Amino acid sequence: MLRGLTHYPQRPGPLFNLRPEVPVEPPAWIRSLNRDAHPPYPARALERYADWMTARIGAWVAAASVLVAGCISVSGGNVLSGDRHVTWLDDGVMMTATSGKATWASMGGRDSVDMLGINDSAGVTIYAATPTPLTAQTFVCGQTTPGQSLLLSYRNDDPAGPAIRSESCRVAFMQIGAVGGPPVIGTFEVVFDLPSGGTKSITNGSFDLALSM
Repeated sequence: MLRGLTHYPQRPGPLFNLRPEVPVEPPAWIRSLNRDAHPPYPARALERYADWMTARIGAWVAAASVLVAGCISVSGGNVLSGDRHVTWLDDGVMMTATSGKATWASMGGRDSVDMLGINDSAGVTIYAATPTPLTAQTFVCGQTTPGQSLLLSYRNDDPAGPAIRSESCRVAFMQIGAVGGPPVIGTFEVVFDLPSGGTKSITNGSFDLALSM
């Protein structure tokens, strides 16, 4: 299936597919960074591919924790309450995550935040990374500054699987926060290409999540 970054079974399933097939080579969108690209791939493409793999692994682990254990309490907590939240409008319909998580990582001179917000009908993941240090800033799809990486995905009731390709997106971090300290706070909006056809407009997105490692 060329519309996604990896293959998902073409049948209704759980909110997130927890048994994805890992591609044996970078997906087409990585190779398309250079029209004549062939192994070895451009350094920028390989860096984005590494970021993509890190993002997907983080999302699968977080989703597995929520789906298998339900309302659980792991590092940083999953059940959202008080000021902690992930909310958005799904084609104008209000969505509020009942569970969420924000994971901080710092390695190889890069900092990243991998966020997840889900309820019983939809879920959104946001992964952002920059060279150390990651500070409050805005990411715009197709207009990222050197070193920025931004990946988003969305799952609702589309039997073709999650949406992982976007026509446009914007994620603004007002506060990066710290593990065991202030939360990560920001806003997001994105127009996804749905794997079954058409688009999905996510607007007025907002997140306020405790950071864990």
